[in-house]
Amino acid sequence: ISSSQQVLHQWLAAAAVSSLFPRPHWACAFSFHAALDILRWLLMFLVITIQLYCLAWFLWAAYDIRMYPIKDFGHTIHEFDPWFNYRAAEYLAEHGTSQFFKWYDYKSWYPIG
Repeated sequence: ISSSQQVLHQWLAAAAVSSLFPRPHWACAFSFHAALDILRWLLMFLVITIQLYCLAWFLWAAYDIRMYPIKDFGHTIHEFDPWFNYRAAEYLAEHGTSQFFKWYDYKSWYPIG
């Protein structure tokens, strides 16, 4: 048998086997690159999910920090918050950072400040 006949015989044998055991429809297009694409999409989904979870947690933490005085001291109207912020900024500008962190404001309201 010549080599061309041998190749033809192998091809016909493979064709007969493949017709007896057909591959599933998804196996025809599946390749190493398709597997990489699936892994890439899964990784992107995982990263986006983690980012959304972190964003939701940060938003919850910001809300919880802002509501802390209400949880501790109740619903009090803080109408002089801007005045305290102005006074604190003025003290910081006049005395510097090191004195600002040691400063106790005696003009602020007790217990909220």
